Amino acid sequence: MKIQITKELIRRAKSLPNPAIIAISGFGGAGKSTLAIELGIRMCIPVIGVDSFIIDLAITNYSNWELIDFSRLEREVLIPFLKGDATICYGQFDWNSNSVRHTTRVSQYKYLSDAHDTDLNTDTRI
Repeated sequence: MKIQITKELIRRAKSLPNPAIIAISGFGGAGKSTLAIELGIRMCIPVIGVDSFIIDLAITNYSNWELIDFSRLEREVLIPFLKGDATICYGQFDWNSNSVRHTTRVSQYKYLSDAHDTDLNTDTRI
């Protein structure tokens, strides 16, 4: 799928107050990750997917997002990002082992991009 990112979208994203988290929401298979990756490339910003914070693949109740460890997301990414820490380190979920297997490090930027399915509430929309 070819994603079209307009200059207007980039301009609007860059005009957000700093720091900004750009959340991309949509149904499964809609192209959220593709859009997030392309936006990350065009804006030179890191993309951190909510899938990195899965607790256990055996959890099948998606209605309340019980499969996502939001406290770890907050502790490892959101708080350091909003504090302006130079580097953000977070555990990367490994689908094969059904566990967090390694740590990913990203340099601090003014923006973060995140792709997730539609039911997750977002505060910043572009």
